[in-house]
Amino acid sequence: MVDSKSEETTMISSFKDVKDVKSAALDMLRNEAETDVFKALTTFKLLLENPAGIGDHSTGDYYQNLREALDLLCDAEDRLDVLRRHFYS
Repeated sequence: MVDSKSEETTMISSFKDVKDVKSAALDMLRNEAETDVFKALTTFKLLLENPAGIGDHSTGDYYQNLREALDLLCDAEDRLDVLRRHFYS
């Protein structure tokens, strides 16, 4: 089990070491977008490779979940592109 207090202290002390708030903010935005990409891809993998796991849901729910994953993926990749184009070039 991870000691959340220790983890929190580590995160706080590492943030105090950040000298450039702009870099920290941009890293946060990039990390958030990358996390959303992984969430979307994981959802696709679950929905497309393990359809038995969603047997309790209607076909409409299945399609809606696929659309939501696609929207999340498109949005996250767009955010990463904008960050790369304007801030990481």
